[in-house]
Amino acid sequence: MIENISDFKETKKRIKSVNMLTLGKTKKKLAETKEDEFENNYILKTLMETKNEWEHVSNLFSSAYEEELVDYCTYKLMALEVKYKYYLQKAKEKKLHA
Repeated sequence: MIENISDFKETKKRIKSVNMLTLGKTKKKLAETKEDEFENNYILKTLMETKNEWEHVSNLFSSAYEEELVDYCTYKLMALEVKYKYYLQKAKEKKLHA
């Protein structure tokens, strides 16, 4: 129970301190949530872009007749496959669904 003005001021300081601590934790959680959301969107976006690029290069490979273009497509498809597997694993770890 508050008996005098100094007790009142001390109680007010404690309440303010608890409120600031709670507010700080809430802001931190909100920032982490936004970072997670950004990362999740990036992973899903990269998966879709990689799949589209793989389809494009695959079509290019189908119509390629010059040796250099065939080589380019081969290496590009291999790189895209590794990239896709990497981001697919990340999506599975985070239990993301497109």
